[in-house]
Amino acid sequence: LHSGCGERFYRFANADGKAWIMPAQHMHTAMELYQPSSLKGRLLKMWFPFLHRIQIVRWAIHAERMQCQLSDELQHLLERIFNIKKLEFALFCGTPCVYQKITMQVFQDNRIIGYVKFSRNVDVAKLFRHESDILTEIRCMGLDNVPEPKFCSCVDGTYVFMQTTSKTRQSITLHRWTELHQKCLENIVRKTKKHIRFDKTDYANVIRNLQKIIKLFEENDQYALNKGIQIVLDHYRQSDEFCFFHGDFTPWNIYIENKKLYMFDMEYSYRSFPLYMDMIHFVLQVCIQEKRLDAKQIIEEIQRSSYMLDVLGVDYRISIIAYLLFILTFYMQFFNGKFDSKDNGYRVWTALLKYYIEL
Repeated sequence: LHSGCGERFYRFANADGKAWIMPAQHMHTAMELYQPSSLKGRLLKMWFPFLHRIQIVRWAIHAERMQCQLSDELQHLLERIFNIKKLEFALFCGTPCVYQKITMQVFQDNRIIGYVKFSRNVDVAKLFRHESDILTEIRCMGLDNVPEPKFCSCVDGTYVFMQTTSKTRQSITLHRWTELHQKCLENIVRKTKKHIRFDKTDYANVIRNLQKIIKLFEENDQYALNKGIQIVLDHYRQSDEFCFFHGDFTPWNIYIENKKLYMFDMEYSYRSFPLYMDMIHFVLQVCIQEKRLDAKQIIEEIQRSSYMLDVLGVDYRISIIAYLLFILTFYMQFFNGKFDSKDNGYRVWTALLKYYIEL
């Protein structure tokens, strides 16, 4: 990417340090890359394409003007892979962390063509390859509501992963659970469910990893973790049915187009996890990340929605414990054992775990 020349762009960021770079031209289409959860963010997405020329508006959201363009090599690669000329782009600079990556939305006028991820981190490159392999596998299983991987390789020292999309400017993002979400998960279970011994599953590996790192957690949380481990082992060792797990099935990673739900961003997915765990992830992430609820309020929310898992024949208490063990393990490993116990997510997850193991 060359700065200081090319078309006009605007760079803005949120309170979490996430930044976006949006072109002035066809900004309505470009802003489909921006998936805010707050009311302020949604208003920004709606109105900034109309008001970006007004200096006081740019000042209010701390947006800076800049010029940039793609290198000739990247431009030609994108045109060849997506088989289209004169592509436009918008950039999300990634969530600040050790696995930070850049995501590019490629489009032309009002049509979104696909998405491209970039990183120079070897560990992130492994995630790109994993996601590409997973997408290929589940598409072969008959899931057609996921992207098609188009390119996954290293280009001049940068790891690049390209994929298609069915998203349009008319696509809808819903921040509540609906029948479409339910049907989507039922279809995933139906097409990816496999009969496999528990000790051979991806989820069993999560539990083994948790047992290895359990001493990294707060001492007063270790009892709950150990008891939770015993509960899920006693339950899932009696089962041989497991399925694909998206890993981050949330409003910001799914959209609805022509009354059909589509998923993307599956770099943290698994092939063999307990059934319908994506539903629990969705409910809890919305409660924590969007509604900012505490543990007591989330328990009340779960009680109101637990019937959805009961209808599917899933023990919601066991499923929630299993999920909490997974998410705590994931983040402890994600932050290399330095996950802050004062973090709101950590405090809520451990409080929920202590409640459900004693229920």
